[in-house]
Amino acid sequence: MVNKFRSSGRENTNIKSVSRIEEYNGEEEWLGCIPWTGKGSELPAGMITPVGITAKSLCRYAIILAPALDEGVKKIKVSSFDKKQHLLVDVELNEKSVAAVYRIGGINTIKFVTATGQILNRRTWKAKFKTDALKLQAIKELLR
Repeated sequence: MVNKFRSSGRENTNIKSVSRIEEYNGEEEWLGCIPWTGKGSELPAGMITPVGITAKSLCRYAIILAPALDEGVKKIKVSSFDKKQHLLVDVELNEKSVAAVYRIGGINTIKFVTATGQILNRRTWKAKFKTDALKLQAIKELLR
């Protein structure tokens, strides 16, 4: 059984899951038995959303490093962010926009793929990793 999902606008069929032992087709699943705990293992490997919605599109501001300012950081519009000129340290999401997306199909309208292939909603991700997967995904998209 192959799970299809959209990640950053591209279809990805590389994640395999076996939900019942009867579905096992005899192929060795070596990566499934080795837990990955290395660098980046707590970052989203992908995001599943309705077509056209990205984490970046749910951001209000990019927060960049600004050592000359007393605050040390500066909020700028996402459209003004340039990865060659700015050092991104955080993003501010528009939670009202996120809520509007959730109204489409509930909290599972936005899901995240872990490094090991688990699919979690934002709340479950936060409980497991103690981070905001939507913010992490937005930062990843802005730095591409």
